[in-house]
Amino acid sequence: MCGIAGILSRTPEPADAALARLLLDKLHHRGPDDTGLLYAQGQNARLTPAPEPGAVADTVLLFKRLAFLDLSPLGAQPMSFENRYHIVFNGEIYNYKELRQELTSLGHSFKSGSDTEVLLQGFARWGKALLPRLVGMFAFAVVDTWEKSVFLARDPFGIKPLYYLAAPERLVFASEIKVLLEMPGVKRGAEPQRLYEYLSFALTDYGDKTMFKDVSQLPAGHYLELSRQNLSIGEPQPYVSFNPEPNRDITFEEATEKLRELFFKNVRLHLRSDVPVGLTLSGGIDSSSIASVMRALEPNTPYQAFSFIANEKRYSEEHWIDLVAERKHLEVHKTIPTSDDLANDLRELVRVQDEPFANPSIFAQYHVFKLVQSRGVKAMMDGQGADEMLAGYPPYLGALFASFINRGQVLSAARVAAAGARRAGLKNMALYAGSFTVPERYQALPRRIFGFDLLPVWLNAEWFKARNVEVSNRAFATGRDSLRANLRYALTTTLPPLLRWEDRNSMAHSVESRVPFLTTELATFLLSLPEHYILGRDATSKRVFREAMRGTAPQEILDRRDKVGFATPRERWLKELDPWVTDLFTSERFRAMPMLKTDDLLSEWREVAAERKPFRPHIWRLVNLIAWADTYDVSF
Repeated sequence: MCGIAGILSRTPEPADAALARLLLDKLHHRGPDDTGLLYAQGQNARLTPAPEPGAVADTVLLFKRLAFLDLSPLGAQPMSFENRYHIVFNGEIYNYKELRQELTSLGHSFKSGSDTEVLLQGFARWGKALLPRLVGMFAFAVVDTWEKSVFLARDPFGIKPLYYLAAPERLVFASEIKVLLEMPGVKRGAEPQRLYEYLSFALTDYGDKTMFKDVSQLPAGHYLELSRQNLSIGEPQPYVSFNPEPNRDITFEEATEKLRELFFKNVRLHLRSDVPVGLTLSGGIDSSSIASVMRALEPNTPYQAFSFIANEKRYSEEHWIDLVAERKHLEVHKTIPTSDDLANDLRELVRVQDEPFANPSIFAQYHVFKLVQSRGVKAMMDGQGADEMLAGYPPYLGALFASFINRGQVLSAARVAAAGARRAGLKNMALYAGSFTVPERYQALPRRIFGFDLLPVWLNAEWFKARNVEVSNRAFATGRDSLRANLRYALTTTLPPLLRWEDRNSMAHSVESRVPFLTTELATFLLSLPEHYILGRDATSKRVFREAMRGTAPQEILDRRDKVGFATPRERWLKELDPWVTDLFTSERFRAMPMLKTDDLLSEWREVAAERKPFRPHIWRLVNLIAWADTYDVSF
């Protein structure tokens, strides 16, 4: 787990040592254990531990190391092979031992015990065909100085980030946007389409765009191949597809047994480390199951768990956290941040995240990783991705309802609707069902009634129209397998922001966060199952996973029907911070945002603060947007 960057030029040029030091400094939190650089000119390359004044190169690779496998200097980067292939790699390849054994049988030999060397030699052997073989989280760049080519790749889910700036004479890439913003001539303009999607739907991070117009990202599950002759950016190429053939013949019992086997395998692989591994624990099904499998695999290992405790009873899961900790013999550490902490930390958190984020649960997560760092733990297990593969959110009830309707299974649809109304409320279930069954052209009126306009009234429609912004609801797919289609959509569109938040929060504290739900094998298997195995007709979410964990995770946890997660009392917090929020809504930065109806929004906040109007989620998004624009001096 590390920080990487690279500056690739069409022709050799003087390498700016001061700029290299600045970029490395911006990456330091991602890898405080070691520093390395590679300078290459033509076919000649050399490694150095620090920027060198006066160096001339067409390739500069920069690396900051957070060591987990082979802690010796043999695992350092940049790493070279056959004086031809040169790599910088951020992440972990969990099946590196199996790949190493296969490569050894093909005649390869290894100097280190690191996964980086396996990745590099695997690429030299198989090229891009290596990518589907990898089990892990990764973003890497390989420079082939013989063929004068560059290869960039990112893991299937986008767990690890990779951003780039493309110009005719130069390509620059890095693990974080803030690094690229230090490059001379980079503009800090907001990307209008992403701005609309963030403000309307809290969406960011998917695809190749970012909130900064000049900065692109390699999409999850894609690679780029570039010639050093011109460095022109082509279309990123996908190497993975979460679109398996439905397995309608598998029985529920068979699915349960197979899922249990795959999940145990995933956790076992993710425990591979030369340093101790801890875990985040929320008290929900996902993190509790990870804790339970870790304990089943390692009965005597002393595990540390870290938890956020909300200081409002309806959001607190402390009871469930304590239950799991007692049953599984975990040492638990808790953090209880307050609204004052939010006000004090927001600017730093915005700087850490690079782009706006959807709600203060990211702030709670930030404090968890701060606590992890204080206890000296470097690697953590986390349950991200389970909700997106196992229909953990209430709106998925609408997708299952749509599937049954489109198949003509009216009784099953009615059963889902009734159970969903009991679980989420009649109004919400009606909204969920309508979103997945009513054609978009007929949704305007009901959306307005429910307060979910595609173009909210507080946005300046003319500003977005003048910039050709597409105003549409991208989040819902319909059809005979509506639930399956929307789970697949979630993996590629709504999950990447969650992974970005986690990557930045953990790496800001030099902690690696591992997500054992997210392997292509597990995702492909789950997406192949009959939909009602995932989300039951009785509105039971994660149905097959609950059964797979029987006898391993505590029964009380598996029988939970509520969902809290990292929920924070954001409404109360912001009301407690009324003077601070009002200052933001009356600031010059906010007033200068042409895409917003700022007077109306200020009036709305004053009504909300006085409890004359209900709190709406977009208020938090605006608070975050103002802080982001101010922190990064963004223009609109």
